[in-house]
Amino acid sequence: MNVIREFDIGSYKMSRGVLLTPALTCLFLLNPVIGLIVTYCMVALSNQDSSLTRHLTKFYCIAIALFLGAVNASKVPENDLVWYFYGYLDAGKFDFLDYIYRFGINGQGRELFFPTINFFLYRLIGPNTDLYIMVVTAFYYGLINLSIYRMCRALQQPPIVAATAALVFGLAPNLFSLSALLLRQNVAFAIVVFIIIEKLFYGKNRYVLMGLAVLTHASSLFFILLCLAPGISKRISIKSFPIFLIVAGLILNYQAMATVASGLFSGDNVISYALMRASIGTNYELPPLRLDQIAFNIALVIALMGTIYVIKPEYKKSQGLVALSNIILVTLIFIVSNLDYSELSVRFNFYYLTLFPAVVAVALSTLRVSLIAHAFIFAQPVLFWIFIRGLYLSMWSYDAKAEILYWPFFLYFSG
Repeated sequence: MNVIREFDIGSYKMSRGVLLTPALTCLFLLNPVIGLIVTYCMVALSNQDSSLTRHLTKFYCIAIALFLGAVNASKVPENDLVWYFYGYLDAGKFDFLDYIYRFGINGQGRELFFPTINFFLYRLIGPNTDLYIMVVTAFYYGLINLSIYRMCRALQQPPIVAATAALVFGLAPNLFSLSALLLRQNVAFAIVVFIIIEKLFYGKNRYVLMGLAVLTHASSLFFILLCLAPGISKRISIKSFPIFLIVAGLILNYQAMATVASGLFSGDNVISYALMRASIGTNYELPPLRLDQIAFNIALVIALMGTIYVIKPEYKKSQGLVALSNIILVTLIFIVSNLDYSELSVRFNFYYLTLFPAVVAVALSTLRVSLIAHAFIFAQPVLFWIFIRGLYLSMWSYDAKAEILYWPFFLYFSG
């Protein structure tokens, strides 16, 4: 299996991964799909303990994010995406303060970080909405992929686990179809996933990023509070079960709590705004969650809990992993308890699904490296076929569908 190795040149130890990067980059630019397949095979066939494999895995995590951003650049703008494009283009019409305070609908003048990103991105790339959606999409997938990579490193799992989680996450058509719909939420939760991994697995409190996440989308405060909550890393047991019952009770009565808490934060600010939004029930025009979606969510929790508590019980010693599983469980309880409010249930279901690659990584870590490598090397064509089929069946329209098999990277932006 270990067919690619590091080597020495003179007195310096060089990583072949550094030398491979330009070649893989050129291949990716000529044909992103072939570039991704070749890179994944290199990760699978490399020594999993080498710096080469880690380098290739990080390259893969970024490359697949750029590929997905390119596919979104070929999406025909509809619904929310049209609104985001208009909002982005407004960055060229106003000065900085005027722009960031007028951007938005409900959170106007409060959730200021996303329009700040828009403003400076506009100065960098101009009114090119294709590049804009590519950058936002790549940020979302790239930061989440690299966060899962860091989680796998903390758990001492081989790099192929992180690469395979990025592959499955990236080519899941239902998740991808939402990646160019809720842009502020995408950016906010990509930051939140990084915050969660850093806090739970490395003990680092990224307070600045916490503030930026809330200033991007106020709903991210829910996960930041969960991440910081005392006892979140406690294992489920007979002794801790009453705590989980109390937490469940608080979730079921969150609106009353938000109403009381909102009185403690006076003024027009993002915290009082988040509490105000939490204290009322609102609904989207989107349909409520289907039974099969709820069943899938429950299956994810069962798979995660089963891995930690049954299949690989040594994982119970990882406070970070136990805390992550508790956050996912609490989020599911919150979703199910708010099925009557489509805005909350649909929005938080998207947050929940964004944690999907973490569950995939934990489940994959129970398998042998050789099994993962052989299975997913041959599964890649099937996964890309499922992804392409999703582009044809999506409610949204894309210029690139089967064309992704042969289009070079830059052709996605020719329209």
